[in-house]
Amino acid sequence: MAHDLHASLEQLFARGQQLTLGKDEIVIRPGDDPSHLYQVQSGYVKVYFINREGEEYLHVIYGAGEIFPLAWIVHRVRRNVFYETITPTVLMRLSRDEFLEHTAHDPEMGFIVMQQVVSQFNIYLDRIDNLEYKYARERLVYRLLFLGSRFGKWDDNGDLVLPYFTQQDLASSINLSRESAVRELNKLKTKKLIDYNTSNIILKDLKALSHEINGGLSPNLWGLLDEELPFED
Repeated sequence: MAHDLHASLEQLFARGQQLTLGKDEIVIRPGDDPSHLYQVQSGYVKVYFINREGEEYLHVIYGAGEIFPLAWIVHRVRRNVFYETITPTVLMRLSRDEFLEHTAHDPEMGFIVMQQVVSQFNIYLDRIDNLEYKYARERLVYRLLFLGSRFGKWDDNGDLVLPYFTQQDLASSINLSRESAVRELNKLKTKKLIDYNTSNIILKDLKALSHEINGGLSPNLWGLLDEELPFED
C-alpha cells in the first residue's frame, strides 16, 4: 500500500521541477512565503527551529516519498521553522496552484494525498509519545526504534541499519543535551544492543531494545515494526 501511495504521488510531482541539493542546504527559511510543495525523492530533510539562545530543536525528519510544507499549502499557515537537508537530497517541486488544482478535481488523487497527510501526522503523534518518557535512555531507545522503523534497512546479519544522524540531531529531537545522548548511546553500545560508526547506526537486537522501554511502543510504532519483527513475551 505504501509503495502504491508513493508511486501515485510521484506521478503527480513528476509534473514539477527536480532539485538536486547538497548536504546542509536550506530549502525553506522562517518568514519565507513558499509557493511550492516538495516531495523527497532521496535523502533527508529536517525541520527545526532555533530558540533565543541559539539552540536548535528538531521537529521531524522527512525521507523518500514524504511531502512538505503541508500546513502552508493547504491553510497558508506560516511556521517559524527551517527545512534543511541533512544529506545530499533530491526533491521534486510542484507549485501550490497546480497541486491544489489536481487534488481538488481528481477525487482519487485527493484521497491519496489525504492518506499521505494522515501517515505524516502519525509521525508527530509518535514524537509526542517519545517525549513523554522521563529518562534519557528511554527517550533515546524509542527514538532509535522509531528511526529504524522509518528509515532502516536489514543487512545480511539480520541487523537493522539506519543512516547516520548526528548525535546533535538525535539529542535535539528528544530534548536532550548532546552529552546525555552520547552517554546513553555508549551504554547501549557496551550492552551490544547497537553499534555505530561515521556512516550508520546499527540496531542489533530490536527485542532487547524494546525491553529497555518495557515494550512501551506506541500503537503506531508497533504497526511499523511488527511485519519484520514479531515481538514475543
